[in-house]
Amino acid sequence: MVTEVGADVGAVVSPGMETDVATDVATDVEADVSTEMGTEVAPDVGADVSTEMETEVAPDVGADVSTEMEAEVVAVTLLLG
Repeated sequence: MVTEVGADVGAVVSPGMETDVATDVATDVEADVSTEMGTEVAPDVGADVSTEMETEVAPDVGADVSTEMEAEVVAVTLLLG
């Protein structure tokens, strides 16, 4: 996911948007992902997306969340990771 989407997202998301993107992603993940995933994912996405979280989150979130959300998660991964 990072390889395919990351380059484009990285080009359009400026460093100044980092806080807004992190907030949007945390909110969207809580709202759109199952309760079990929301509890596990939302705090980590809001704070920092590690390589471990990237691997764990991408398949599950990618299946349940819109394409737009996938791009936002990648953006936070690139900005905070």
